[in-house]
This record gives sequence, structure tokens and C-alpha cells, in this order.
Amino acid sequence: MRGNESAKQKRSAMTHAATDPTVDAEGPNSGEDDGAGADERPDDSSQRRSAVDPAIARAGAAVKARRELLGYSGRRLQDEEVIGQSNLVAFEAGRQWPRESTRAKLESVLKFPAGTITRIRQGGPVPTELVDAAETMTSDTVPVSIFVDALKLTLGDIQDHASKLPSPSAPTFTGEAAALLNKLRQVQATATDAARTTKGPGIALLLSDVRRTYSDLIIRASRAPDAALGHRLYAARHLAELTVEETANAAGVDAQTIADAEADRPIPAAAAAALETLVAQLTRR
Repeated sequence: MRGNESAKQKRSAMTHAATDPTVDAEGPNSGEDDGAGADERPDDSSQRRSAVDPAIARAGAAVKARRELLGYSGRRLQDEEVIGQSNLVAFEAGRQWPRESTRAKLESVLKFPAGTITRIRQGGPVPTELVDAAETMTSDTVPVSIFVDALKLTLGDIQDHASKLPSPSAPTFTGEAAALLNKLRQVQATATDAARTTKGPGIALLLSDVRRTYSDLIIRASRAPDAALGHRLYAARHLAELTVEETANAAGVDAQTIADAEADRPIPAAAAAALETLVAQLTRR
């Protein structure tokens, strides 16, 4: 009787292990590969995912940008027994979360402070030095793929901060939004310059994402009680579907004045008054 019960329990456990991806079919005492074992077993068999996890993808993007900046290929990390190549690809794609020991190895090799990868996954900031490095890159000094990945990381960091902004009615909103808009302009200028000479869709798709993020944020900023003239002007002309040149003609100013106003650069008082009048007319329609 006991033998039959034992056999049933064993069959039940084996069935559960086969159908539940969070259970190691080899049992709790099976060996685990923290890094680059020959069979490249997943770094954390309890956290395998078929779909992309945005939080893991964010951490993976930071790791990818960092290792490429430092010249670490997937093969090199595997050879140094940090993490297997297939596991690294899955992590950077947001489909797999590495074990704690593997994360510690990555942080050591990539010179991240301990716990950085987990903090990025949890929504913490990307290390400033990495964002700064991305912003100073040019497509002439680094391979295009690394350049695009670095700018994507910068954009992702800006988007993360934008998602955490307070309500437009909050006293600190306008200043914080203006700072993010300024960073977006810098990224857009860098990407625009690169797009003139870079082949392939990568930089174009990135530029599209930057412009969409910029437009969404500046329109959001235009709703603040103390919104800047440039923010309100941008929102009004986009709602009216007017180009910069058409807006300039309507206000009786030149196109550069429109560009300066929307970029929060100073403009003559007379031009500001003309633009205020135009914004009022456009928003009353």
C-alpha cells in the first residue's frame, strides 16, 4: 500500500514538474549554472518568460549599452564565465531575469555599483555616467548599433522620468518638464545629425520615438497653469495642424522665432505678444 502511494506521489511530482515552468524537473538538488555552463541553462529557471517583461527589458538595455561601451561582447562574457550568450540575449530582450549571483558578476565586470541591475528593473535611474556617455557619443566615433542603443537608453531614461512627473497643476511640474524637454531636444539633435549620414532603419525609428515622446510631453506641459508660451504655441499649432512656416506667417514673425519660442529660447517682446494673440485665436476655435 505504501509502495503504491509512494509511486503515485512520485508520478504526481514528475507531472507537476513537467507542466509547471517554475519547477526544476531534475529536482531541488540538481546543479545550477550561474554563468556560462556548457549547456547554457537559464540563469533562473523559475523566472523564464515567453513574453517580454518591460521592467527586465529596461535593465537588460542598460546592461547591453554598458557592455558595448566597455567593449564586452557576449562571447567574451561567456568565456569569462559571467553569463552564457543565449542567457544574455534573453535577459537583454526582457525575457529572462538572471540569478542574483549572475547579476553580481555582471555588475562587477561592467563596473556597476552592487544592486544596480535590480534597481533599474524596479524603476530606479540608469547610472548617470552611462547616460552622460550616451549623450556625448557620435555616430562617427562608435559603431552605429552601439550609438543607437546608447541613445535608446537615454530616451528610455527620459521617458521613465516623464512617466513619474506630477500632475501639470503641481508647482514643480513645469520646471521638471522643461528640463526633460531640453534633454529630448539634445537627443533629437544628435539623432537628426546621425540620420543624415547613417544607413538603415535603426536611427530613423529612434528619431520617430524621440519626436513622439517630445510631442506628447510638450502638449502635456501646455496644460499647466504656468505653461510657457512656447509649450502652448506648440500644442495650439499642432492641434490646428499648422507647420512652423504657416504659424510664422499667421503671427507675422519669421520661422526662427517660432522655433526659438518652442525651444524655450528668448524672443523679442513684440514677437511674444504676437504669438500670444495667435495662440488665443487658435485655442478659441
